[in-house]
Amino acid sequence: MVEAPLLLTLSGGANFIVAQMLEDAPLFPSSIEPAEAEHVLTYGTGANKFRVGSAAASTEAVYVGTHTVIKPEEEAETPQLTLDLYASLHIASDFLYEAVYSNWDTRNVAIVARPVPESACDQQAVELSGQLNSYAGDPVIFDDVACKGAFATLTLPDAEGAPTVAPTAMRNLHDNWHYAPSWEVARFKSVTIGAGRTLDFYQGEGFIYTASLAISPTAEVRYWPYGGEPIIVTEYTTPALDDLIVLAVATIYGDWNGDCVISNVELAQLQAAVAGGSRTYDPLMDCNCDGVLNNVELAKFLGNMTVQPPCGGRDGGGEGGEGEGEGDGWAFEEDGGDGWAFDGEGDGGAEEEEGAGEGSGGEDGVDVAELAEWIMAELSPEELAVFVADLAAAAEEFAGTPAGADMAALLAELE
Repeated sequence: MVEAPLLLTLSGGANFIVAQMLEDAPLFPSSIEPAEAEHVLTYGTGANKFRVGSAAASTEAVYVGTHTVIKPEEEAETPQLTLDLYASLHIASDFLYEAVYSNWDTRNVAIVARPVPESACDQQAVELSGQLNSYAGDPVIFDDVACKGAFATLTLPDAEGAPTVAPTAMRNLHDNWHYAPSWEVARFKSVTIGAGRTLDFYQGEGFIYTASLAISPTAEVRYWPYGGEPIIVTEYTTPALDDLIVLAVATIYGDWNGDCVISNVELAQLQAAVAGGSRTYDPLMDCNCDGVLNNVELAKFLGNMTVQPPCGGRDGGGEGGEGEGEGDGWAFEEDGGDGWAFDGEGDGGAEEEEGAGEGSGGEDGVDVAELAEWIMAELSPEELAVFVADLAAAAEEFAGTPAGADMAALLAELE
């Protein structure tokens, strides 16, 4: 057991390999006995890798406990970390309500679950915790919010001809048998399930979000009902594949409905949520994950409103666009299945469903004057001047789109 505070920093493509680890003596303290000190795992520029076990000698499990913080180095360019697993991964799921993992930043962390021989273990568990899902109808992934449960990628590389490979199970309640809320397990930019691999889900343990999904024809997704035999999941089964792996839109904070337009409608929704206090708290709007909606959220929203999401076109007449944006530039790098990279270009963004969004532009029933009064009351004169200047430039940049119409209407009230 590690008692003293531990600082582990990986940068410049560093590898950290844990060759032998026992369940009762993890590198990071088990969340069953959380240490008082905060342990920190930081990652920086380069293809940094935290490898647990090997193909020849897998380990019992790696724990990232409730007093462990995962975060990128400050000012690192395209920080990267791969959790490279020949073992199970347990992340703070023993203490769902006491964990301090709200300050994790795992948006740039890839999880690679290597093939583990069935003879070595009966199951390779990836045990994560996500926040309560209050927005299943409009699944979105915020690229710029480091709340718990958000990762870059989940990859199960090809089994490479191995005769028997243990299944990988997505868990969030393995050690919480006394309570089974319907939470999502985690969120990923992409999920890839390679040839000959099996991904298991269990009844009562939720689902995962992803912005893209690739499943090999020889891979399987299974669902285990209580006390029953596993179901091979397809689009026709109950539950169906999209009930367990939910396709979402990768966007930025403020675009609550994932239509790739941050609008006055959404600003009004934030105002109502802030005004209602704990009664109207929505974790979707909590950009710093502190359990409170206040000026921090307003500042984040206003900053994003002037740049708008990169996940789709904005000329669809308020109907969610045509998916012609530049995308966010993240792509899985097929380097032996080891990680991912920023390609600097993007791929056109996620496709939106027809009628997915509701653009504003003055005909949506929103009281823009009231929104302007709220902004003027909450911002300092200096902050207001900066925002008005940014808003004026953005309104010109997005002129002729629903987003531009919204910004012009708000600007007219602020000036």
